[in-house]
Amino acid sequence: MKILGYYKKKKGRSEYVLYEEKGELYITNGVYIWENHKGRIEKRYLPQLNKVSEINLYKIVELLNEFYKFAEITKTLNNILSSRKETA
Repeated sequence: MKILGYYKKKKGRSEYVLYEEKGELYITNGVYIWENHKGRIEKRYLPQLNKVSEINLYKIVELLNEFYKFAEITKTLNNILSSRKETA
């Protein structure tokens, strides 16, 4: 699992995490996890997004904990948040 970046929608306030898992590309807003079926992420979603250095990761993790409690991305982002709390 590798976090590839944080993104915000160009129009609107939606935030996303782009990541790679087992060689496949995924993007999530916490409510849904999109697969890169037929290159959909690169062709359809990424052109609508701006890469940013930070997003409200707490909100996305909160949603992932509710909808995708056992997903690898949920575990990874929870670990990122835990490490941030320890260094704060």
